[in-house]
Amino acid sequence: MTYLFYLKSSNPHLLILPISFVAPSGIVLCDLNNLQDNDEIQHLCLKLCKGYNQIGNLAYESSDIEVALECYQVALTLCPSDHSNMRSQLLFNRGIAFIKNHDLDLALSEFEAAIASNPDFEKAYYQRERILYQIDSQSKNYHFTHDWFSRNIPLLTEHLKDMIGKPNLQFLEIGSWEGRSTCWFLEKILTHASSQITCVDTFAGEAYLNLEQNILENVESRFDWNINQVGAAAKVKKHIGESQYILRNLPLDTYDLIYIDGCHLAIDVLSDAVLSWGLLKKGGLMLFDDYDKVFPENPSQNTSIAIDAFIKCSAPEIKLIHQSHQVYLQKL
Repeated sequence: MTYLFYLKSSNPHLLILPISFVAPSGIVLCDLNNLQDNDEIQHLCLKLCKGYNQIGNLAYESSDIEVALECYQVALTLCPSDHSNMRSQLLFNRGIAFIKNHDLDLALSEFEAAIASNPDFEKAYYQRERILYQIDSQSKNYHFTHDWFSRNIPLLTEHLKDMIGKPNLQFLEIGSWEGRSTCWFLEKILTHASSQITCVDTFAGEAYLNLEQNILENVESRFDWNINQVGAAAKVKKHIGESQYILRNLPLDTYDLIYIDGCHLAIDVLSDAVLSWGLLKKGGLMLFDDYDKVFPENPSQNTSIAIDAFIKCSAPEIKLIHQSHQVYLQKL
């Protein structure tokens, strides 16, 4: 059984909803501008709001983005003004839907509105930082084919803020690919003229990525191009080859930060961690990317297995700073 619920407002909607969302009386007329004077209607609208949010989520999961956006907007119209957490969630949901539609400017606007509604809504800050990075990247003449990095920006920004602009910093990056993370480090952290980053990569990709041949071609050339766009090529030391060989020839106790983002198979992650640990200064940071990477056909190689084993073996010498999809360790 369904009931009609008619909203008499500047933007009227005729909604047909399941009985669980509406009052037993069936047909209800109200003016949204006067909800604060009617607790029963306000409670009803909040139920409808949550219902439309759920419908929007289902539409989003089905890739029907336009319907999802409409449902989230109707939910916003219904949402009582004093429910800031709910309004922030709805604005956030619209932002995510706009990302799916490749409309970054509208997505940014929704995340900003979500933060304004609820300044403690951390997910909106996270997405805002990603969008600002993507908009900034689009304004430059980079040659990137993939973005496996921007989800890390809020964490990196938070945990590396004390390093920004410091002189004589030495970073080591294992796995640079097209230089997206390298460029970010150069632009945001290694801004002092004396700071440098050493990059280790085969520039050949990994078989498990199943990338098309045209993507695998000229990776190193794209890396070089992107570094040149930053204008900091002189601060980059590039080593081409397998990390298990190159790391053995790098100087001990040299690096302030080591970023491990090469092959994500557990055996290779563990090798990179063990070989890099002696290269890291005391007090330095070792960062692992993609802790959540899994290999369904070969679960013994899930990335987390290597990182967990390294942490357990090195426990007396480390401080665990952060653990989520990335893991940050400090050498004691």
